[in-house]
Amino acid sequence: MPYTLELLDLATTQALESDPAALALNAMGGGGSPVDFDLTVGIYLVFFFIMFFALKSLLFDPYLAVREKRQQGIGGNREQAETMRRQAAETLAEYESRLEDARNDATRVRNTIRKEGADEQKAILETAYDTAAGELKAHREELEKQVEGARTDMRREAETLSTLIVQRLLP
Repeated sequence: MPYTLELLDLATTQALESDPAALALNAMGGGGSPVDFDLTVGIYLVFFFIMFFALKSLLFDPYLAVREKRQQGIGGNREQAETMRRQAAETLAEYESRLEDARNDATRVRNTIRKEGADEQKAILETAYDTAAGELKAHREELEKQVEGARTDMRREAETLSTLIVQRLLP
């Protein structure tokens, strides 16, 4: 409905001319809504739905599919990275455990070798001490025999000398 002024009686026209708001309401059809629903609203709605479905199928759905595929790829890569991180942590823990075991074994072997070395050293020293003590005893006995033999010889010689001296002094 186009906006037209209808012919009004003279009193109504004069009242409308004095009040512009009343004149505007009368021009809109007697105080109705300023929005007029006609055929253009229907055309706009049809155009909107055509554009909606066209853009949805041509633009939004492919975009969302690519985005979902990308998210799945990123999610798969994240899962793969997390799996690799877990495997690396497990490998590192196993390596550290083996390294600790090797250190403990090395310490145990080193202590065993040290103890065996100390025991062997003690045995060698005891053997050497016993041998040295035996040899020392044998040498002392030999020396005592030699000293005793020398004393015996000296006594004999002293007796012989004393006899000679006495014979020379006492003719």
